[in-house]
Amino acid sequence: MIVKLDRWQAVQLSMYQDLQPVFVELSEDLAKKYDVVATRDRFWRDINAAKSRVNKQLLDEQIATAYVDIVSHVPAARSKVIDVLGKLAAVEERISGEFLRNGERGILSLKSKASTYQTAHLGNMLRGAAQQATTDLKSESDQALNPVREYLVGVIEMKDEDIVTGSFGAISRAMYPN
Repeated sequence: MIVKLDRWQAVQLSMYQDLQPVFVELSEDLAKKYDVVATRDRFWRDINAAKSRVNKQLLDEQIATAYVDIVSHVPAARSKVIDVLGKLAAVEERISGEFLRNGERGILSLKSKASTYQTAHLGNMLRGAAQQATTDLKSESDQALNPVREYLVGVIEMKDEDIVTGSFGAISRAMYPN
């Protein structure tokens, strides 16, 4: 389960790293036909397509259902895992929304700069926005994941007999290690 939650984070972060070809195409298209509105629209379309691919990958890897096995032995884990998945979804949605808004703002800021535009202007701006999104997503998803990681490690370290008997003290210590 810990590995699956870490995989969720890695897959989400990879989206921003994998967008470099999109940034190059957008920059080059803007240089060829200086239409910032069309570039903005394509930016939104391409980023949302990348998000759809990430969501499909997460679904295919069954990351959200990986907790089912542990719940049969430690029912208290269910609420913790469901809670963290909700937090992670909210974090991803907020950060990807900020990335889209920042990208749009940057693209539209080039509206009256056709005579001085170079492809590096848009490409560097989009790379900077993607780097900020990556940094924020890593930080905020770590904050959401760390308590569940600690909890699951606590459960893993429990004796089998404590898990089987539902030893309240052992499970409480795993749930609230500090």
